[in-house]
Amino acid sequence: MERFCDLKEEITAFLLRSKLKRAETYLTQILDDNFIADVCFLCDIFRHLNDLNMRLQGRDKTVIDLVKQMDVMSFAQNPFTAATHQDLSTKANNGPARFWCNVNVHQFPIIKKVAVRLLSMFGSTYTCESSFSHMNMIKNSYRCSLTDSTLNHCLRIALTSYEPNIHALVQNKRCHFSH
Repeated sequence: MERFCDLKEEITAFLLRSKLKRAETYLTQILDDNFIADVCFLCDIFRHLNDLNMRLQGRDKTVIDLVKQMDVMSFAQNPFTAATHQDLSTKANNGPARFWCNVNVHQFPIIKKVAVRLLSMFGSTYTCESSFSHMNMIKNSYRCSLTDSTLNHCLRIALTSYEPNIHALVQNKRCHFSH
């Protein structure tokens, strides 16, 4: 659609030179200012939606990220910005997941339950799609006899974002020479 807006003059010139009857219909539409305004408006809307879609893709994206991208409902992100609970407000700076783990379930049972559910929702299908892609690569026709346990371990390794410090691990190991 953006390309159509960019090429409006070239398309108009092409339709003016065309001898087809349908070209007249399209020419009247492309010369109509209201039609072009609607097309350009849709072009802008789709560009914003595509940008939003790209920002929400990737690992560890939650519904909170979706809401943050749309600048709406920041309740679960930092719920006590205006509260007088100074100790809770300082805990909120560690991130929403850690904050809600530290909130007393007996003191705020309903709000904690809602926040934990909200934080556990994925903002996109990226994680699920990535998991299935990795599973299909791991369990292929040559490795079809993998047990569920082995497949689970392989998936955990493939999908984790943890990177071990190999240098520190090697430093802690001692070499045992045989006599």
